[in-house]
Amino acid sequence: MKEFLAGSAGVLGAIIGSFLNVVIYRLPRKKSLGATGRSYCPHCTMTIAWHDNIPILSYLFLLGRCRHCRMRIAPRYLAVEILCALLFVLAYLRAEVLAWNPLWLAFGVGAAYSAISLAAFFIDSEHDTVPNRLTYALAAVGFLGAIGVPEIHGTRLFGADLLDSGIKAGAASLLNGLLGAAIGAGLVMLLRPLAARRLRLRGGHIRLLVASGLLLGPAGALTATGVALALWAVLGVVSWLRGRSPQALGPLLSLGGVAALLYGGEILEFLVRHDM
Repeated sequence: MKEFLAGSAGVLGAIIGSFLNVVIYRLPRKKSLGATGRSYCPHCTMTIAWHDNIPILSYLFLLGRCRHCRMRIAPRYLAVEILCALLFVLAYLRAEVLAWNPLWLAFGVGAAYSAISLAAFFIDSEHDTVPNRLTYALAAVGFLGAIGVPEIHGTRLFGADLLDSGIKAGAASLLNGLLGAAIGAGLVMLLRPLAARRLRLRGGHIRLLVASGLLLGPAGALTATGVALALWAVLGVVSWLRGRSPQALGPLLSLGGVAALLYGGEILEFLVRHDM
């Protein structure tokens, strides 16, 4: 049963990934995302038939080219569908392993957060911005997760369990989430003046971490930022060795958020074990 549900999550993720490709292409260009705006080739603008729009399989079958004009379709389309499928599988498996309840809501929250973060990463990488519609969607997911799945970031605040004060789990978790949102915003606001030109942080990145902090909580917000900074440092060295411009921090905040959601406990345990 577990394998079937994980596989089903992967199929759903691939389908959502196909839609994310539409979001990634159209949202920063202010094009319609509605049902009337069917997928089309970005080169010849011909509408893509349903059988040429099957996630992952159609790209492989057509060898990454448009059936009509034979122009190459960017590998990013395949990457997004595969990554989204993998993230949905991980969201289900982690929710089950960590006993987040109810499982269906925990999976939905984790999958939605991962999908939106994936779209934010690719849009931010290409356009150096995070659309407000994505941060608002993240905030909605964070609010729902904080209230509906308190186990995601717990009910302890400054070492004390808020449940001991008679506060209900959802309210205690939301308080934790609000503190996480404040910490996320504060971290970006502190980093922006330190290395503005190198980090290339924008107002959208503040909203991104505010929205993420609602779901991740204080420890998760710190973990997300720490993971992003670690990746930025490593990629910065690689870019320097190759004589290229340094990687912007913004897109890596989305990756750090997903890492903190799915593996935040293990990351913190590793750091504590190694006195880091």
